[in-house]
Amino acid sequence: RFEHLTSLKFIRRADVSSELRLHIACTVICYNDYGTVTNLAKKYKVSRPFIYYLKNQLLISGWAVFGMLAIKATEAEQDSLEDNLIIAKEILSLRLEGKCALLGISSLLKRRGMKKSSLGYISELLSGIGNQLSATIEQREGITYEVVFASDEVFSSGVPVLITVDPVSSAILHIQLGKDRTGVSWAAHFQGLLNQGIVPLYLVSDDGVGLKAGRQAALSKLVHQTDTFHAVAHRLGDLCRLLEEQAYKAIEEEYKCEGLYARAVKDSNKAKRHAQYQAAKAKSKDLIKLYVDFAFWYEFAIEQFQMFDKNGIVLEVSEAQENLNLALKEIGKLEWFKKAKNEKMKKTIDTIKGLSPNLFHFLERAKNVVNPLLEKASCENERLADLAICKAYQHQKNRLKATNYNSKKYHELKENEALIMAQFHLECTLVDFKKLHKELYKQLDTVVQSSAMVETINSIVRPYFNCSKNQISQAQLNLIMFYHNHRRYVQGKRKGYTPMELLTGEKQQEDWLDLLLAKVTIKAATAAVAV
Repeated sequence: RFEHLTSLKFIRRADVSSELRLHIACTVICYNDYGTVTNLAKKYKVSRPFIYYLKNQLLISGWAVFGMLAIKATEAEQDSLEDNLIIAKEILSLRLEGKCALLGISSLLKRRGMKKSSLGYISELLSGIGNQLSATIEQREGITYEVVFASDEVFSSGVPVLITVDPVSSAILHIQLGKDRTGVSWAAHFQGLLNQGIVPLYLVSDDGVGLKAGRQAALSKLVHQTDTFHAVAHRLGDLCRLLEEQAYKAIEEEYKCEGLYARAVKDSNKAKRHAQYQAAKAKSKDLIKLYVDFAFWYEFAIEQFQMFDKNGIVLEVSEAQENLNLALKEIGKLEWFKKAKNEKMKKTIDTIKGLSPNLFHFLERAKNVVNPLLEKASCENERLADLAICKAYQHQKNRLKATNYNSKKYHELKENEALIMAQFHLECTLVDFKKLHKELYKQLDTVVQSSAMVETINSIVRPYFNCSKNQISQAQLNLIMFYHNHRRYVQGKRKGYTPMELLTGEKQQEDWLDLLLAKVTIKAATAAVAV
């Protein structure tokens, strides 16, 4: 009897099926109220320990199944995110640092055996990241950007891209793919900068019709400095090069006619060749004189856009404007400009005369920088040192603009001479020369008279346009702007700095790629991409 009872203890009851056991365990877990276990024990004629056993078994089994699945899912998701980050870094680096086309990026990723190397994925990833970035520079908390606006448009397959840059730091403040370049578009562009809380000191730009209308609509109270390069140097420089070419061609023709005359044998032929030679000689003489006279007044006009005279004193606006008008007047008197066929040249001179009132605001800005420093000088030696540094700065600017090697070396020599003189003046004072030199150069950099920095930015973004077959989007422009503002210069006067460091004065510790990935969500960027 004892053995019979013992064997019955381990026999599974047929009336308590697997489904019923699951129901009992779920009921206890879901409705764990007072009396629930007792009621289940009475209803199904089972013991209370059996019910607790079923509950524990279900909890253990459920955790083993659902818990492990959740862990595996989390681990898989984490691995997928890490893979996406690695691929995103490769794509962003190849696109922005390497300036690679999408097809090239795809080929390089495939060569490395990396997944997600399709053109569609790369395109969508870049667009997804770019769409999370702003087209306008974002101000950091506690910092107000007071900058000079240098504005102009560049073109991508005929579509204008409106750009405003801080020419001091070279940071792109706003880059916008425009429908057109009308006054309405430019006004909206400037308003976007103002809405961001950026304070413009003054605006430097050319006098394009749309840009001028937009400036008058959104920045009517702001001082406008007409771009001196486009207004004068570019226009007169083209004429000077044209006259130089004509003079050299006339000289070549004169030499040719002289050779023909020397080789003539017959008297009749000699007379004919002699007449041709004399005519060519007279023509070359006239064109050489015309070129020399024009070049003299052209150089005289350009000299008026120097900030300082030979003593380091800021030029007077009235004097500079008077000298410019004199140069234009004398150029207009040249015989070449009196001919009817040169109406276009006359119009050029008239255009420059019309722009001249807005060409010299930079001198007022220079006075605002230099005069307080001169007034604060504690002695004559300190004042002379300030003037010498100003003179050195002028030579530094001329050196950077010079294209001729000898001119660069000349201005480099003169800059060093002026700095040595400044250091000599400060030897008997308590002023730190290196600190004064660095601070004054930094302040003088804020005196801007040209929007040439926009041309520099154009040369930076142009390779991206070219390798995109000029199919540029706002998302791509946002990416280019973020990369440019946070990448570190490797050469030039800004070597070792990023544009944002120069703009904010704060050290940038992280690499641009880490800053970008910390700012955007890769998961959101790839959400629409088929894996």
